[in-house]
Amino acid sequence: MKFQKGTAKLFAALVAGTVVLSSLSFSSAATVKTTPQTTTKASAAATIGQEQKNKVPPPGKGKQNFGKPLITSLASAVTDGILTQTESDSIKTFLSTYKPAEKTDIFAALVTGKVLSQEKADALKTYIETQRVQKEEKSLTDTLNQFVTDKTITQAQADTIKAAVLKAEQERKAEMEKVKAMTEAERNAYFESKKDTFVNPLAALVTDGTITQAVADKITSELHIGFGPGGHPGKGPQGHKGGPCRTAK
Repeated sequence: MKFQKGTAKLFAALVAGTVVLSSLSFSSAATVKTTPQTTTKASAAATIGQEQKNKVPPPGKGKQNFGKPLITSLASAVTDGILTQTESDSIKTFLSTYKPAEKTDIFAALVTGKVLSQEKADALKTYIETQRVQKEEKSLTDTLNQFVTDKTITQAQADTIKAAVLKAEQERKAEMEKVKAMTEAERNAYFESKKDTFVNPLAALVTDGTITQAVADKITSELHIGFGPGGHPGKGPQGHKGGPCRTAK
């Protein structure tokens, strides 16, 4: 996920109902419509909408994309000494013919297929996660800095927004750790039970007066942010998926 306008994803990790590094499959998010500014705190809600709904890949898309993000990281992994060129080439060869089952852990598959040792697979997994987080955090910072330059927000607001977004990501990661050992049905049921209790951090900032609804809408649209346990789109108007997240109470 990129943070520039017209592209998708604040955190690649916010893919619905999956552990990001377990599948390493990503999907695009559509541009979001913004809504007029709401002046009362009681009705304030950061509009999440369709871009979050689109984080769920269509049927079969995960298998088609299996391993692609890993492959794009191989060159830098070799440069940074995580892998040898031979290991990188072996991974490419393995993935070119490998047909993953549902919920396949790509790194476990590399170990089982005797492409990498467990130690190497763990090192590569950590490396890719670190690179992802650093890239996304930099993109978030750069975009918020531009908002400050454009006088859309103040530096203090930018700092608060960044802290809220990063905290939400840490909470999401903790939730994903909880469901690693669950079956597909158990995981879906768990996220379903959580969707009505989750409070979008941007909505919370609107409610407490840190930012306006218009600012929240702009941030959501520009950064394509989607929040929720496991990337769950949550409930919208009349209980439909993909609507605005609840405001904080």
